[in-house]
Amino acid sequence: MRIVEEEITYRAVTLYDGEEPIGCGDIEIFGDEIWLNHFAIREDLRGMGFGQKALQIFIERYGVNTLTCAIKNEIAFHIYKKFGFEVVEEWDTFADGRVYLMKRNK
Repeated sequence: MRIVEEEITYRAVTLYDGEEPIGCGDIEIFGDEIWLNHFAIREDLRGMGFGQKALQIFIERYGVNTLTCAIKNEIAFHIYKKFGFEVVEEWDTFADGRVYLMKRNK
């Protein structure tokens, strides 16, 4: 048996509009892959541009270049494509069914 340990950097990010929490995301760094996980905008604020603004911040501030998107989430898929993410694989997951693994070239 062989064990390989890698240092993983993790950051939980809460998004605010003024004093009001509007969403969240988790950033994880695995070598040159910077993952955006569990990204969500509060349901009552969706469709108002907060998700796109947040994604831009995640890309610019944290260097996010990898994420997954539930295949059934067509709105998020088109936003990710708009920001340069491309599908590289499809996976089955328990929580979201089938998802796209998407990466963004710098």
